[in-house]
Amino acid sequence: VSYVTATFKNYDGSQLYQNTQVVSGTTPTYVGSTPSKPQDNTYTYSFTGWSPALSNITANTEYTAQFSPVYRNYSVTFRSSVSDPNPSVKSDYHFGDEITNKPDVDPIEVLEEDADYYSVFDGWYIVNTDIVFEDGMTVTGDMIFEPRFIHSNYDTDTVTVNVVGGQG
Repeated sequence: VSYVTATFKNYDGSQLYQNTQVVSGTTPTYVGSTPSKPQDNTYTYSFTGWSPALSNITANTEYTAQFSPVYRNYSVTFRSSVSDPNPSVKSDYHFGDEITNKPDVDPIEVLEEDADYYSVFDGWYIVNTDIVFEDGMTVTGDMIFEPRFIHSNYDTDTVTVNVVGGQG
């Protein structure tokens, strides 16, 4: 009886398992944990098998784990108001996609009954940042946008910026 070696490697060349006692002319068996490949911004990876495919071997053979990419989805949410956590528009995108599903609805600001000012919509901002939505903006991860307003005093018409719900 003669023996050959079967070596199983991951996508990065690291050794996962080695059997030096494979009977020549038989198919080796992998007994390690399922190979994995870390996700990146664009994909998660699903193990699909070995290259070359497992078959009878008569010489030392090296197998490399193979993976299929699976797109990662990111949620882009536009809230209709700061006080309402429910989205008025929520869409799934892939990393690097251009955001195209901007709300057609006007955002809402809840004003105090005795307010001495009026509000003008200033833009859609990523929550807790000063990053404003611009045409052509691309997805960099899960993103939540909420409206911000410029407040103007009724009496003096002096415009002051009052950040509602974000950082000031």
